[in-house]
Amino acid sequence: MRIHQKLTLILISAAFAAPSLSGPYYGERYAPSLKTQMEEALVDRNYGRIKFLLESGADPDIPDQDGNYPLMLMVESGAPAETIRTAVEHGARADRRSPTGMTPLHA
Repeated sequence: MRIHQKLTLILISAAFAAPSLSGPYYGERYAPSLKTQMEEALVDRNYGRIKFLLESGADPDIPDQDGNYPLMLMVESGAPAETIRTAVEHGARADRRSPTGMTPLHA
C-alpha cells in the first residue's frame, strides 16, 4: 500500500470530512480549504480514488459548500457507471436534491 493510501485511510478513520491541504499557498504553509477528500477526488475526476474512498467507508452523502451531493457531481462530470454504482452501493441517495432542485436522475 502506498503512503498516500495509508494517509488517506488514517484521515478516513479520523474524520471523513477532513479538510484538504490544497488551498492557496502562503509562505511555507498551505491554507487548508474546506473541501473533503471526496470533493477533491471529484474535482480531479479521479474516479479510482473516489472508489477507494467509498470502499474505505467514506460517506457519499456529504454535500459540498454549495449544497451539491457527490452523486450529482459524479453524474454531471460523466463518471463511469462503475463509479456511480459503487457510490449507490455505499449509500449515495439518488433522491438528494441540489440547491436548484435537481437530482442525479435529472442530470
